[in-house]
This record gives sequence, structure tokens and C-alpha cells, in this order.
Amino acid sequence: MKMLAPFVCTLIFCSVLVSSHGQQTVIDTDNLMDVLVGNGFARQSWTEDEPLLKLRTIIISGKIHEEVTRDVVGKLLYLDHLAPGEPIDIYVRSTGGWLDDSFSIIDVMSRIKSPVNIHAMGVCQSAGVVLLLGATGEKTAGVHSVISPHFNQYLGEDYSKRSSNYKRFAKIYKNETKIPFEWYKSEKEKDKYYHLSAKQALDFEVIDRIRESK
Repeated sequence: MKMLAPFVCTLIFCSVLVSSHGQQTVIDTDNLMDVLVGNGFARQSWTEDEPLLKLRTIIISGKIHEEVTRDVVGKLLYLDHLAPGEPIDIYVRSTGGWLDDSFSIIDVMSRIKSPVNIHAMGVCQSAGVVLLLGATGEKTAGVHSVISPHFNQYLGEDYSKRSSNYKRFAKIYKNETKIPFEWYKSEKEKDKYYHLSAKQALDFEVIDRIRESK
């Protein structure tokens, strides 16, 4: 119970800030995970005895950030070391996250010998879609999945960083899908989400196959 106290206090502090005048200012809770990660609260260890690892399966549920990268990359390298060339399955349910972390995982997937299949489940948005496109094996989605490409222009960043991120978006969508060029042709337009059904994602070649329900 004592171990939970700092965690709870951080949650309360991050959710509501009280000024000297007694007024409450609610902050963006989307940044809560970043705060927790920065304070070390999100770190979890894993062992080779995990049942899913024995099935060569990895789950990503939530935003893709540095702790997810640390966890996924560690498991990918471990599983590839155990049985090089044997397929690995990643199931992704994500509302997005950091583009750098998605590409970090993609870079590792591209250098190991084991093909990595990525399966979208539920909702797969933004950085989650980028990760899906980086699969070195099969890309699939559940019949009820929603695939939401997000062409983010990173308006809070300086132009050089924003331009670099746009080029990374454009390259992977151009090379891996048949998504219309008009969707991402300009790095100067506002952020856009496109919500695709599993069938639409298949038509645009975002995925290779729809996993039908039994």
C-alpha cells in the first residue's frame, strides 16, 4: 500500500493543480503517462516465463511511448535470440503516441531475423498505424477494428523538425499503402484523421488480411 502512495499523489497532482487563489486548473490528462514515465512509475519488468512470450506474442495496449518501446524492443530481441527466423506476433490497440517510438520499434523489427506480424485490434490510430505499416510479416485487423491514419504536422515544433516528421509519414504511407496522396500531400495543412473500417483498410492496402470472427 505504501508503494502506491507516490503514484496516487502524482495522479492527483497531475490531474488538478490548485493555485494560490484556490482556483482549480485542469491539465491535459493525455500528458499524464509522460509525467509518470518521467518519474519512473510506469516501468515494469518482464521475465522469460511469461505465458505470452512462450507463444512469441507481444501486446501493445495504450499510447506508444518510450516505456512501450523499451518493453517491446527488449522482447523482440529476446525472442529473436531464442529462435531466429520464427515469426513473432504483436497485437496493437493504440490511440497513438510518439512517432519516434513507433519508428524505433520498426527499425528493430527490420534488423532482426524473425518476421513480425502486427495485428490491429479495436482502434489503431496515428503512431499505432505507422507501427502497423512497419510490420515485416503480415498486417491484419479484426473485423470490428477502426484504423485511423493521422497526418500530424507537429505545429508546436520548429519547421525543420516538423518537415522531417512529415517526410517520414509521407514515405511510409506512399511505400506501404494505396492511401490517396491528397491525404498527406501538404505538410502545411491542419492535422487530419481518417477513420477506416477493416474493409477500407484492406482496400487501401493498409492491412493484408481481415481476421474474421468465428
